[in-house]
This record gives sequence, structure tokens and C-alpha cells, in this order.
Amino acid sequence: MCETKPRSLFAQQAGANGVDVTVILPAYYSNRSLLEVTAQQWETSQKLNLWAPLVCLREAVRVMTATGRGGSIVTVSTIGSLVPVLRGNSVYGATRVGVTNMTKSMALEHANAGIRVNCVPVGAMEGKFVDEEGTSERRMSGEITGPIREPGRLPMGMGDLGDVAAAVHFLAAPASKYITGQTVAVEGGFLLT
Repeated sequence: MCETKPRSLFAQQAGANGVDVTVILPAYYSNRSLLEVTAQQWETSQKLNLWAPLVCLREAVRVMTATGRGGSIVTVSTIGSLVPVLRGNSVYGATRVGVTNMTKSMALEHANAGIRVNCVPVGAMEGKFVDEEGTSERRMSGEITGPIREPGRLPMGMGDLGDVAAAVHFLAAPASKYITGQTVAVEGGFLLT
């Protein structure tokens, strides 16, 4: 991943009004058995799901520190970073564990600058997602198997993207000014079952 574009984007904002809130939601998803993963697929997943968020986190912290106002950074991950939920999710899950842990580490490192960093791991959601070809598909299609697809594992049913947006909004807002380094899962009770 080229660092120039994110650095340039954050530099523009620093020159304008600074950056008060940054939401980072990378999601390169490739569902395949660990036995079938190639080196190229591993590298692509690492680059897009781990390196890209690191660059964005780093640049947001630089700008927030320079302005002296602090701010809020919210990373969006998956509940697969907390527990296995899908078969064929090893590579994706590994990169998302990295984002979840990096979020906590960044929170610890930059709390004294007034920068809050939190993570929203997401569970089963209704709605459309864009795949690599730019077409829409349902993530919870029948071809995906694992604990999250088992009967009774979603006590509140499927969520929707508005549920995720509400959690991100809360963590970005002043109402959460004393919350940092937290993982706020939006998953409808899956982790309870």
C-alpha cells in the first residue's frame, strides 16, 4: 500500500481544520481454507486489512497530536477477531485480530494526548456489501458456514448497517469522552451463545 495518499489526505485536513474524528473500516474478505491460501492472498489480506489501517491510524494520530485537541479514532473490525465464527476465515480473522489489538495499543500510547481509540467488531449484518468486482452480494449467503450460521446463535437476529453506524457515532461523539481502548461488539448476542 502506498503511504502517500493517506498522508496527503491527513496533511490537507491538518492544514484546514485538523481532524477530530477518524473512522477506519478496511475489509478485504477472502473466504477460503487455510490449506488453500497462497502467499499472494496472504500478502494482499495483510496489506489491505492490517497495513492500511496502521497507516491511517498513524496519520490520524499525527494530525490530532499536532493540533493539540485530541480526537476520536474508531476502527471497525469483525467478531471473528474475538472468536471463530466462519469456516475459511483464518486469514481474514488473523488480520482483524491485528486491527483489534492495534486499536488497544494505540489507545494506550496516545491517551495522554486526548486521543481516544476504540474498536467496533461487527457480527452478522443484513445488507449489501461490494465485492472485488464492484458487484453487490449478501455476506450471509448459504455458501458460508460456521458457528454464526447455526440455529439459535443470533438471539437478536441479524443486525443492519445502521446498528454499526450508531455504535461508531457514539464512540466518535463527546458522549464517550472517557472511553478509550475498548471493544464494543455489535453482534446481537452471538458472543453470549
